Amino acid sequence: MIDDTIALTSGEANLLTAVLDTLLPGGEGFPSASGAGAGVFLLDQVRSSAPQEWLLPLLTGLDDAAGGDFTVRAAEQRTALLQECEVAQPLPFARLLALAYYSYYAQPAVIAAIQALGHDYNQTPQPLGYAMAPFDPANPTHLPAVPRGAYKRTLDMARVVMP
Repeated sequence: MIDDTIALTSGEANLLTAVLDTLLPGGEGFPSASGAGAGVFLLDQVRSSAPQEWLLPLLTGLDDAAGGDFTVRAAEQRTALLQECEVAQPLPFARLLALAYYSYYAQPAVIAAIQALGHDYNQTPQPLGYAMAPFDPANPTHLPAVPRGAYKRTLDMARVVMP
């Protein structure tokens, strides 16, 4: 269950958990959104964005569209309801989806699952950074799409003498 960070009722918290688990169900080594703790993180992120103006109406609308209880619907029905919501309320849904992804992929359990697949993925890129191949000017993928500026080798530089 999700922490009551923004004063959700238990029904709203259960509904948000069901929505997140429908969007990010987990599997193949990845936890579900609720299993990873994404809901608590998400609520912490929306606390300053007036969730009563967009998140709570979105959740209420999902419950209403489900006939009163989104949480008891089968996964396929919940997915269909979320697809309808995406069409009917594109901006609040996009906001929820972005926050769901952000919250999910910031969780240590998800980061560990990504790393277990052999990917170079850190919770924060610094101070470890990411392994990068050295710049190769002969490789067209390393060159900028729109060249700007100029390059002069250090050995070709000359001292500027001011009069």
